Amino acid sequence: MKSLLVGSIALLTFIQSTAFADSPSKCSNLASVKLPVPNGASSLTLDSTTLVAATPDVPEYCLIAGHIDGDISFNVELPTTWNGKIMMEGDGGFAGSIPYLDYDISLQYAAVGTDMGQTGDPADLLNRSDRIANLLYRSTHLVALAAKEVTRSYYATSATHAYFNGCSRGGNQAMVEASRFPDDFDGIIAGAPSLASGAARIWNGQAVFPAGPSNGGLITSNKVALLSKVVIQKCDNLDGVADGVLADPRICGFSPKDDLPRCKKAVDGPDCFTKAQVAALQKIHEGPKSNEQSIGAPYYFSGNEGYNYGDAFGVGEDILDFAYNVTGFPENSILFPDLFDVGIPSATYWTETMYLRYILFSDPNYLLQNFDFNSTSDVSRYAQGLSPQYPATSDLSNYGKKGGKLIMWRGLADSTINSEMSREFYERGAAVLGGYKQIKTFDRLFLVPGTLHCGGGPGPWYFDPVPALEQWVEHGQAPKAIVGLALDSNTSQPICAYPKQARLKSSSADPAVADSYNCVNVSNEQDDIN
Repeated sequence: MKSLLVGSIALLTFIQSTAFADSPSKCSNLASVKLPVPNGASSLTLDSTTLVAATPDVPEYCLIAGHIDGDISFNVELPTTWNGKIMMEGDGGFAGSIPYLDYDISLQYAAVGTDMGQTGDPADLLNRSDRIANLLYRSTHLVALAAKEVTRSYYATSATHAYFNGCSRGGNQAMVEASRFPDDFDGIIAGAPSLASGAARIWNGQAVFPAGPSNGGLITSNKVALLSKVVIQKCDNLDGVADGVLADPRICGFSPKDDLPRCKKAVDGPDCFTKAQVAALQKIHEGPKSNEQSIGAPYYFSGNEGYNYGDAFGVGEDILDFAYNVTGFPENSILFPDLFDVGIPSATYWTETMYLRYILFSDPNYLLQNFDFNSTSDVSRYAQGLSPQYPATSDLSNYGKKGGKLIMWRGLADSTINSEMSREFYERGAAVLGGYKQIKTFDRLFLVPGTLHCGGGPGPWYFDPVPALEQWVEHGQAPKAIVGLALDSNTSQPICAYPKQARLKSSSADPAVADSYNCVNVSNEQDDIN
């Protein structure tokens, strides 16, 4: 999934660019150049070179298509007028296609993308340890090495800086690069990465479909909307702005068992929740457990679970974010229970079923409801099988020691991947290093209120962290905040480097304008820095 950098609103810093002559011959000749095979790979092949003519939006560039070890396809797009830098874009989901690179070319980067050695169909991972390794950790590193050699050969000089930008699966790629391969990129943007979760999405699926989807789901769309309404009514004013967005869902103190209206006499109704519905949402809130011990982060409801995409499927049913990702649409026979595949009712249910079937248990018939959280074997298999796509430790200081800079960001209304995982990961890293003063020298986390997975929602999600990263890497100016625009309300707000949060300067300040806010350390952490 392409991150939200396309259509950025931030002003880009001026970059000195260089034009290269004889582009047609340089481009065609590159196919015959013998390039070194990346360390850890068995082969590198350039399949084609094509000089692509300029359009009103994209300048002329040389497109190099190649592959590594047969399966890993990649593109390197080299603009005739080059800013001297490399930008690699991350993938989404189970990859399978090369990311969109025109935006990077328009900014005169040497742009890089890979399909991660995938077809896009998770079934093609079955009993293929090589493809699984390519997906979880291997492809990005090998393509980064190859792209540097391609760029060096074409321009007869090395790039001054190399950057990586990804969200979702791309966020995972980013975190693996920072932890495993700290020499690959000078600056990395990791948006909404999936981190070690204790199988939280399986836990959530079992909570709302305790007997499996074929027997129905507990939470209908109208209950998702009611849930959001209750959360917003309880906590919207805590950050000083009544805008339907919680600056920090953790401080809300909402819990389903304490705050949701109960149905009387166990009779379900539109304005209340049954005992079973409350129990399911409380289970999600508390997070995954094994033998009564917590193994994952809690989920804090943001009040934006009911964010409405409209009738996105054209079936007369509004699509709400939390329903799409977690609870499905049990009230709609067209959408339920086969929205994503037979017996698969929601996006995260599909993702986890694919992991279970084709990576972890090698059984195309495995059902999510069969995963046993009280089985040490099941829990260990999940943790160990997916561990290659996560950093092995929260201590990423080796990346900082090599001069790298990391911007992590996450929407606080993300129902696809729990935002609390990013905050906890960052907190652990800070603790290992001695506090925020230490970790913020190379790693900064930006938690975006009211923002869904990789963008969207009522919050200030429309922003571009790339200029901030470049200023940090190239000029030593660490980002204190990044201004984001909330498209739904046409308001702007600073997104502050954690643990600071945006707060109005005064009760009379205009909440629609970013300049009305300060970044405030609401947690009173004594070791924080700007």
